[in-house]
Amino acid sequence: MLAQRWAPKDLNDRFGSERQSWEGIEAVAVDVAAAFATADAELDPMFETVWGWATDVANTAPEDSIDSSNDDDPLTTAINRPWGKGLEAQLALALWHLRHRDTLPADLPSQLTRCLDPDDSRAMHYRAILARWRPILEDHISDWYETHRDALFRDERVGPATLELTLHWSRPTQDFVATFRDELISTAHAGNRDAITWALIACLNEEDGYDVPLVLDMASGSADTTAAVATETARLVGPADIEAPMLDIGFQIWTALIDADRDAVPLSSLASLGAWARIDATPDPRWTDLMERTLDITAGEIDEPSDIARTLRDLQPSNHHLAMLLPLLTKGDLWEQMYTQDLAVESLRLGPRPASSEFHQLRDRLLELGRHDVMGIDPDEPE
Repeated sequence: MLAQRWAPKDLNDRFGSERQSWEGIEAVAVDVAAAFATADAELDPMFETVWGWATDVANTAPEDSIDSSNDDDPLTTAINRPWGKGLEAQLALALWHLRHRDTLPADLPSQLTRCLDPDDSRAMHYRAILARWRPILEDHISDWYETHRDALFRDERVGPATLELTLHWSRPTQDFVATFRDELISTAHAGNRDAITWALIACLNEEDGYDVPLVLDMASGSADTTAAVATETARLVGPADIEAPMLDIGFQIWTALIDADRDAVPLSSLASLGAWARIDATPDPRWTDLMERTLDITAGEIDEPSDIARTLRDLQPSNHHLAMLLPLLTKGDLWEQMYTQDLAVESLRLGPRPASSEFHQLRDRLLELGRHDVMGIDPDEPE
């Protein structure tokens, strides 16, 4: 259809539409071409034709006024416009060409360089696409990328925004965290959650230039940054299949946050360490030691109190665990308090016998809170 076009006829005159073009067909055509390329379909007979279509669409002038500087989500805007679809099709087709012909299309570098013009009204939209494709550029279009990565991420006007886009829409790589370490840490200090996560990933993987002291310094920027470090570290080391060295570093970060000067790491921000209740490595004795220290420092003012209580119950409660439940009984909203108290009652039933002082302290506190069901728990015989 694109090879033999006819003058379009507007079928929507009665609705006042004035658009009469092949724009929609072109966008669909390059989408299909990109899908075929990604699926490794047979494109040899007409690759040059399809490449020409994608190039024409990518270079099409914007159909309406575009102001990148006022667009909060330039990637979503770009991938839903014909010229954005054209650029993504070019990248997909270029990879097909590399796989099947061992080279990249000759005009690809000039096409990509055109996207870096900061004066183009679509500058951030083009950059958003390149930012998302950055790992592919690093691996497969490396000559162009290495030549232009400074222009992409260090341009005074649009470099920082492009860096934030790649942090949000792509994944960390060794090359990126090494090359843009300073920019990454600076962005993390400013409170960017994606930058904090990438710096933590680099630290957990023991990448050069990333260690626990750096993370602690990064966490010292503000209470919000500290909280983000605490919750993201717990999330990253949470899976059951986490490698032991990464878990070790995670515990080191937790320890550093507890031990830090309170002027640098505010006490209120330590509440976020409650996120550690959700990791799968809770049987590790370090978890109990660090959670006890956290509860002592925060006086039980911590996030996820019921999750912590559930973990303590599931650990086959010891007298030590019963004592840790005490500060949690009245934290959170009313429903969470009730659930935490339910878990504390269950922990009493499962706890060691004969009853210890920790048992009686927890039971007495529950009685004060109106939990008369604890009267039926035998202090001498386990249930």
